[in-house]
Amino acid sequence: MHEVTFSSLYSAELRKAWDMCQLYVQTNSETYLERAWKIYTPIFKSIDKEVAQTKQLELEFVSSKLFSAKDLQLAVPGSYKSGSEIIHIASIGPNLSIIKSKQRPRKLSILGNNGKLYNFLLKGREDLRQDERVMQLFGLVNTLLSTDPESVKRHLSIERFSVIPLSPNSGLIGWVPNTDTFNNLITEYRHSRKILLNVEQKLMLQLAPNYDSLCLLQKVEVFEEALAQTSGHDLSKILWLKSKTAEVWLERRTNYARSLAVMSMVGYVMGLGDRHPANLMLERFTGKVVHIDFGDCFEVAMVRENHPERVPFRLTRMFVHAMGVSGYEGNFRITCEHVMRILRDNKDNLLAVLETFVRDPLINWRLSHTSASSDSDVSSAVPIESAESNTSIGRSRALSNGETDANDMQKTVPEEMNVKEMAALNRVACKLTGKDFKTPVVLDVETQVQRLILDATSSENLCQAWPIADRDDFDGLFVFSGKKTKMPDLRDPTLSTWNPSVTSTKVEARFSLIRTCRSEEERRAIAEEIKDLVTSYAREVSGEPFSKFMQQDVNKRIFDLIHSSDIAHKMAGIVIIDSLIDFQDEDNTIKTTRFANYLRIVLPGADPQISRLAAKALGKNRIRRCNDLKFLGGRLALPGGTLAAEFVEFEVKRAMEWLQGSLPDGNPS
Repeated sequence: MHEVTFSSLYSAELRKAWDMCQLYVQTNSETYLERAWKIYTPIFKSIDKEVAQTKQLELEFVSSKLFSAKDLQLAVPGSYKSGSEIIHIASIGPNLSIIKSKQRPRKLSILGNNGKLYNFLLKGREDLRQDERVMQLFGLVNTLLSTDPESVKRHLSIERFSVIPLSPNSGLIGWVPNTDTFNNLITEYRHSRKILLNVEQKLMLQLAPNYDSLCLLQKVEVFEEALAQTSGHDLSKILWLKSKTAEVWLERRTNYARSLAVMSMVGYVMGLGDRHPANLMLERFTGKVVHIDFGDCFEVAMVRENHPERVPFRLTRMFVHAMGVSGYEGNFRITCEHVMRILRDNKDNLLAVLETFVRDPLINWRLSHTSASSDSDVSSAVPIESAESNTSIGRSRALSNGETDANDMQKTVPEEMNVKEMAALNRVACKLTGKDFKTPVVLDVETQVQRLILDATSSENLCQAWPIADRDDFDGLFVFSGKKTKMPDLRDPTLSTWNPSVTSTKVEARFSLIRTCRSEEERRAIAEEIKDLVTSYAREVSGEPFSKFMQQDVNKRIFDLIHSSDIAHKMAGIVIIDSLIDFQDEDNTIKTTRFANYLRIVLPGADPQISRLAAKALGKNRIRRCNDLKFLGGRLALPGGTLAAEFVEFEVKRAMEWLQGSLPDGNPS
């Protein structure tokens, strides 16, 4: 806005408001402050309305000095290359276009003395120093990729652009030509076909108006029902429709899958978050994916207090469908494995760069603004692992374990900040050594990539990504279906008829879900769901069909859980047994004998936690005394009669003998 015009319109009113503020300082009377606010409020509303309607700024009125600047000695930002002729700034474009986004950045044009026009994004109220560091890291990764034969053969690289911080809260970002954000592409595609942009949100709210308050199991059920009602081929159709020939489409699809895989692995290692559709762009002619906005690094988004991210990288089904019939099993997986192998082979170089990255004061500021609970979660989730002790990373780890260094005694960085730095660095080191998952052995590249893909595509993770009330874009989680049908309420069992195959599928889903639970409360909730499904099945089917259902869909899965080497799986199997003990529609003697056999497998184990849980399944509540056998065998013995009671009592005696000899105080509790 022209300064003279602004002064003529608002100077008198602003002067009155200033006088009121001065009177408030002198008298401490809030009356003057209220009068000042009454003057400021209409001025603010008027300016805010005018700013929102402004689409273009004239440089002559915004900055007359820049407008008159000609033939500068300064080089065009981002154009300098060692050994090449310097491209100087000839002039700056007369107009600045305002981009419609939250921060309302400006598109700025600079004319070089070579006659070419260079476009930039001028951003304010944002620190771009971290983005600049990320571009430096991408440069190192591109160098590593260029030296590997497999990556060279596939033309693997990360699309980079210039980032020039001008101050702590402003800077220039090189304009990436011939690109569109995924958000704009899907918006254009749906509007052209008269499809609601937020059709997924409407569908989810029809299925569950209180979605955000549902438990995880219910969210998964609603989520998967929404997926069943939609297709998810928006992006794949866009790639096809924007390609002139099949050969061009195939090349773009290949470039899309490979570029997405490269950034998925690199982004995972550096803990990059906030990968929503507006931060992902598609190059029009090559099909490569370009990432922008690198404000959330080192898994900051995963430990934030409100709605933390749960996926290692973005791989929703819209992205997968765009890769073709093979999905992520083709170019995507192969590229992921090659890139992860290269990153792990060059972990020393990456850790050295990332160490300076983390110790930057800007990163320290970002890490220090996480919540206390989040900090504790990060620290507990990231064990202090020893990498190469001869590197500075290894030396830092040694210091965190209690060793001292004379040079480091002079540091003024708070001890709490050092812990956060170490947590971030150790997490990266674990990723680059195959120790990022809590497994007894170091994962090889193929297994690590497999685990990451499973996490990225897991319904349990995706259904918790963002609160549905705030989901104002499609974001790839739920995707369009051309059907305009009214959706049934899944919570009302009277709206649907009973179907044995559907019940079997639901039982299978709950057995899969209970394997991922890490708390007893969650396990018991899902176990009760399994019991309800079994009960409903028994009401509809009896005899041989029901016995077959129990053997194949229930008992076999309980057997697999009990025999698993994972303690959490064993605990899940015991909780399901505990829930099904009271189920009365099956031969109780056979059931009791079977469950007792299952429990005798885990009772002589080496884990007291497992033994206690198994004992709780035998007893009604908990073990009161080691010799209280009648109480202990009560719950499992009562449904099965005399034979079962004798069998259980024998097993309880064996369990008590073991518990008395194994626990430190000889008295189980």
